[in-house]
This record gives sequence, structure tokens and C-alpha cells, in this order.
Amino acid sequence: MSFLSRPALALTAAMIGVAALLGGSLGIVAAAHNQSLVQGFNLVGGPLGADTAPGHYISCVPTSAWTAIYIWDAQNQKWQHYFNTDDAPTYINNPDAGGIQTIKRLAGVVVLTTQAVPDATFLDRPSDQC
Repeated sequence: MSFLSRPALALTAAMIGVAALLGGSLGIVAAAHNQSLVQGFNLVGGPLGADTAPGHYISCVPTSAWTAIYIWDAQNQKWQHYFNTDDAPTYINNPDAGGIQTIKRLAGVVVLTTQAVPDATFLDRPSDQC
């Protein structure tokens, strides 16, 4: 009898562990979509679902609240930027000028803000809407 109960107990414990891990990570995914921003420097997680264009990624944050976003390009060892075009000319965001073409999935993103934004929404996929 003890031969059957140990594997069954181990299997049950493993299933509970996997369910807790997956359930916990799904909670993080849902919570990571929104984040409160303070005035100034904010380190936020990049898109969780897919690579996303920078303008789309930050499109739900009021344009009057942010000035720029930055990501670190590890391959080329340099910062890339995307400036709010309400405050800067559009050519500054050109990839040839160091502009972000795409924010890679799970990238670290720095958002510079001019005011606090409680519960700011960042879009995780190109198909997401505000």
C-alpha cells in the first residue's frame, strides 16, 4: 500500500506546485499590463505578448504626461530612444538617428514623465487596444 501512496503523493504535490506556479505567473502577467508612473524616471517592463512598436506600446499614456522612452540595445551596446512627437520633430525617432524601431518582448523600458500617471496602461501586443 505504501508503494502506491508515495508516487501518488509525489504526483499530487508536483501538480499542485505546477498549478501554483502557473497561476502565480498568470497573475503577474495581468498585473504587469498597468503600472503607476511617478514624475521623472520610471523603469517598466516591456511588452509581454509580442514585439511592439514604441508608439503603440505607449499610446494609452496621455501624451502630455511623457517625454521619452528608452531601451538598452545590448547587441550594439547603446541606448535607443523614442521621443514624444508633441515635443520633438518626428525624424528624431528614425532608427538611423538611434530611434527605437521595435520594443522586443520582455525588454526593460525606461519612461520619462513630466507628471505622475496612476495606473498607466502599456500595450503588450500590436493587436491590443486602449
